[in-house]
Amino acid sequence: MTIAVARRWCLFPFSLLAVLASFGSPVRAQIPSELQQQLFPTDSLGRQLGLDLDADADTLVGGGGSRVYVYARAAGSWGDAQVIEPVSLVAGQNNWGCGVAVSGDLLAVGSQTEQNTNGGTGAVHIYQRQAGGNWAYQLTVVSPEPTDSTLFGAALDLEGEHLVVSDPFHRFGGPFPQGAVFTFEWDGTEFKYQSKLDSTTESLGDLFGAAVALHDGWLVVGAPQENGAPNLGDSGAAYVFQRTAATWTPVTRIEAQIPQSGAQFGAAVALAAETAAIGSPARTVNGQTLAGALHVFAKKDWIEVAMLTSTDPIEQEQFGASVSTSGNLVMAGRPNFSPTGIQTARGGVRVYRRRHTGWQLAEDLAAPDGENLDRFGRSVLIHDRQLIIGAAEDNVP
Repeated sequence: MTIAVARRWCLFPFSLLAVLASFGSPVRAQIPSELQQQLFPTDSLGRQLGLDLDADADTLVGGGGSRVYVYARAAGSWGDAQVIEPVSLVAGQNNWGCGVAVSGDLLAVGSQTEQNTNGGTGAVHIYQRQAGGNWAYQLTVVSPEPTDSTLFGAALDLEGEHLVVSDPFHRFGGPFPQGAVFTFEWDGTEFKYQSKLDSTTESLGDLFGAAVALHDGWLVVGAPQENGAPNLGDSGAAYVFQRTAATWTPVTRIEAQIPQSGAQFGAAVALAAETAAIGSPARTVNGQTLAGALHVFAKKDWIEVAMLTSTDPIEQEQFGASVSTSGNLVMAGRPNFSPTGIQTARGGVRVYRRRHTGWQLAEDLAAPDGENLDRFGRSVLIHDRQLIIGAAEDNVP
């Protein structure tokens, strides 16, 4: 993966429409609100297209809950998708494709509730692009600690030869979940296990690994239910690791500059060259519960430089449930936003640009059809001068 997108787990059954808008340089150009292209499921079983999104160069991948759709771009447009189905039917594949990641000729597909043969729950299926452009199944990666794995593959990311896979319900030899992230390296034929990463607290129910993001040897892991100071339950945190050769070293733990109980900071994370974007979709804003916020950190020192919220926060809109960043842009979805104030969950997306005075709102995007329960913004992605947005429950034609 060469761009930054939130890699967070999904446990919810959504359907989806993927929407693309094009703009110029992410540094200076205007960000248009016009629709360029809509991508729909190509079969009746793809009603969950867009649970997760990833892209690399001219390849776009949309996870669908039971199918994965891989698009190739030519002449500026995304063509018909190759539909990838589970290689074998086993129990628990209803979340197959909730997490996807692509880098070069490798594609990773998470199946977090799949029952695998080693006694654990969860798997990641690896596909490789063939000479003709089609993707073929290569192997399945399972947890190196299967008896303690519950949701292996809930979130994942892939960069070059490096694969990270989370299990936010991983148990450390006991009955209660704490969460862990496992790292693997591609040797040309398979992904070999390297290490297990965990938080400094290892507290019960932290959901360490609920979201992960890789970029240029750096890794950010969200733990949205980690408790902060006393009386700040589920305020959330994120952990930063750096890779040197085959070793991942913990760098720092970060949290919101003004932490809040129940905010779930770290539910979505994204990482780019200079910026980390972290969502806290359950944060209360101006008295509106679950309104949400987006926190922007400078990668040079991991200091929060901005907390962005909706100017018109609505209860339960969950701004920051999905995030992406690239260059001087950050983007956050608010999939439950209801413009009428009634819980219609049409959704929305906000794009911010970094200027010398700070981060400023550049565009406020809504679904082109604006129907109720679209959940526009369930997934968001900034990639190669395009904004790619998922509408989680849009009715496809």
